[in-house]
Amino acid sequence: MALLLPNAVITAAAFNVHPPPGIRDRLMITAHDHHHHHHHAINTRLPSPPLSILRVQSTPREIGHDNTSIASQINQALEKRRQELLSDPAELQPILQQHEISNDNDRVLSQEELIRRTILSTRLQHLNLNRTRLAESTVVGAGRGLFATENIEEGEIITCYPGDALFCDYSEQEDDYEGADDDDDDDDSHYADRIARWMGHVRTLSPIWGEHVCVKDRLEKDAVNDGIQDKSIPPLTSYAVTVDDVYTVMGMPTLDKDPAYYGHFANDGAGHWILERGDGSSSSMGVDECISEYIFESLDVSNAIQRPLEGGLHMVMLASRDINDGEEILMTYGPDYWMAHSQRG
Repeated sequence: MALLLPNAVITAAAFNVHPPPGIRDRLMITAHDHHHHHHHAINTRLPSPPLSILRVQSTPREIGHDNTSIASQINQALEKRRQELLSDPAELQPILQQHEISNDNDRVLSQEELIRRTILSTRLQHLNLNRTRLAESTVVGAGRGLFATENIEEGEIITCYPGDALFCDYSEQEDDYEGADDDDDDDDSHYADRIARWMGHVRTLSPIWGEHVCVKDRLEKDAVNDGIQDKSIPPLTSYAVTVDDVYTVMGMPTLDKDPAYYGHFANDGAGHWILERGDGSSSSMGVDECISEYIFESLDVSNAIQRPLEGGLHMVMLASRDINDGEEILMTYGPDYWMAHSQRG
């Protein structure tokens, strides 16, 4: 199954923001503009994204049962868990109890929604998925990175992306966050303001924790967004990826013993590029040009992408090209991730 990079649709991600309305509509990058610099002929638009945060995700084309034996194994385990929850609804209580104290507790959840939240926030046991290891990244300053322990072919599943915590956000569907109607305000000077509004919106969201995460290890709401500096704990939102227009999964960096769930340890090989240029204000490039250049730089070195499995019950990382044993696995986080990161200093 050939995936990416040609014809990929990139959803810009953020450190704890989304692509601001207005900005996202005008970022069209064509192969004609960059074909003489890059190997990939790409016509890439940053579309109206899911209201979720953080790392980049491809078009949400789901992976079916017939993709690979690994995908079939995971899908079978997910369906087994789903049937268990249907037969014993009492197991849905932990998620329901968290929902009742969350920011959207006035929303009545169906049984299927509770099941989906429960499974998204589950780490499946006994998966035969041991294709990666953690080691010092080749990306300067990135800390740990993810490396292949065997040859991985394009389109194959590398590892799963954990849902140790979830954000469940319906505001993209309802356009009810402050600043949602700013699509016509496209001046670059307002970019930082839009970022700030999105960051403020994300701070209102309550994380839903997987039952496998010990209560003592669950971060307070502010720490999810800000981290805990005196304990060197990074924001959990910097380990997140969008699933669809409602759900975002976040992986805890302290849960690092299961290679079946190493998706949150892959670095962006071009993050340093956009950090060096900041938001474009200190260079000759404007915001749009800076974003365009970053995307092409990042796509040049990336070899993996996140995708939802069939039914959207789990996220996995796929190889976007052949990966050799020992090679570092890199993905594209998205321009807003780095721009917000640089703004926060």
